[in-house]
Amino acid sequence: MAGSRPPANLVGVRLRKALLEMLASLASGLSAQPKRAQQPRECLSCVIRATPFLVVDGAGSGSRTYEFSELYRLPSGRFVIGPLVDGWHAVLDPDGRFIHRFGGDVGRPKDLPVVARIEGDLQDTVHLYDNFWQRELVFGPAGQFVRARRLPLPPFWVIRLPEERLLVQGRLRTQAAAGYPFHVVEASGRVSRSFGVDRPQLLPDRPLDDARAIAPARDSNAFWSAWHNRHAIEKWSFDGRRLLSVELKVPWFEPWTRPPDGPVRAVKPPPFINALWEDDSGLVWLLTRVPKVDWKPTAKRRQGDEEDLTTIDDALAVFDTIIEVIDPQSSRMVASARLSGPFGYFLRGGIVVGMRSRDSHAVLQLARVRLER
Repeated sequence: MAGSRPPANLVGVRLRKALLEMLASLASGLSAQPKRAQQPRECLSCVIRATPFLVVDGAGSGSRTYEFSELYRLPSGRFVIGPLVDGWHAVLDPDGRFIHRFGGDVGRPKDLPVVARIEGDLQDTVHLYDNFWQRELVFGPAGQFVRARRLPLPPFWVIRLPEERLLVQGRLRTQAAAGYPFHVVEASGRVSRSFGVDRPQLLPDRPLDDARAIAPARDSNAFWSAWHNRHAIEKWSFDGRRLLSVELKVPWFEPWTRPPDGPVRAVKPPPFINALWEDDSGLVWLLTRVPKVDWKPTAKRRQGDEEDLTTIDDALAVFDTIIEVIDPQSSRMVASARLSGPFGYFLRGGIVVGMRSRDSHAVLQLARVRLER
């Protein structure tokens, strides 16, 4: 979607503006001022290609995928999938073939489903971060249980740091940390630093004020974050310094603060940034969930924010995904495209993962994405 282009008689204005921007850029390098509310200008010759190449459904594992199943790609190219319907996880080869199961025999309360973030290391050791039981579970390359530790908050997103430290995105309700989205957890389980906003606050009608999507940056001392309810990305150092901030005005994203006052079948759902990823060239990719172009109410309006989507087919009928590429250094939109259906997150190597329906069951569709200039 191309941005507006100025008329030719504004060349002089543009030149003066360019000089001012250059001076401002030099100044920002000294004062670390964030870039905000820039108008995107797309590369008209750039095209995003998304090529489906694999469907993961749990075949061969003794179980199947469902709406809470998540996929992770290990450095070796293997995939970890889980939780499956029966609570186990599975390791797959790079072609999606089943290798082994693990994790389902680790004790947990029977009434708590497994909703876990998955991380891995160069040795194919797998780290699971259990949201409901607030703990880290570590499994060896063959699936053997290694150790567990309690975490001080629900780990909605996790980046592993050296010396068994973690950067955790989640909600911590202590007096010192409440309202901050990012928390550094030491190996002992102690929170040593909380940061991420200038004025932390927790308001009951604004549940996303301290929620973000996060992803590692190419710079090993930093990470990227994205607001879910604003078209804004930020780069942070792990010691709590905001390094860069970019907020774009785009036609598919109107910022919002409070959830809709009804289910998505009755009240049009707002846009929601699901995930982000920095590629090898330094461009940042976003996945934004949006309602379908032809969305219309199909249910009676009722109070509450319940989604009333009971099957994967319901979600496929309501949502699409905008995938976009941003140059954070110039605050410029490079390219964007609409993908059919919901795509939730990125895997290493430029892979996006979305939910699809097979016999009314949720399966994971993988697609490779690339930018053609």
